[in-house]
Amino acid sequence: MDSSGSMSAQSLGLRLKALREQHHLKQYELAELIFVSPQSYSAYEKGKRLPNILILSRMARVYHVTLDFLVTGDAS
Repeated sequence: MDSSGSMSAQSLGLRLKALREQHHLKQYELAELIFVSPQSYSAYEKGKRLPNILILSRMARVYHVTLDFLVTGDAS
């Protein structure tokens, strides 16, 4: 989150890319798993768009992490 308390698209994108690579997935594979287009998923990783809560929830399930971790990067 940035100093205003809102989620930074760029920091989220970096987390998404790191998680995807840790799970040895291609962007198109992850996009299929969370029911979005590969173009949409690419925009999330590049920090150009923010996913909605439903998409974030699907990602959290795929990666076995909490929504809080996806949004803030805080693992506690």
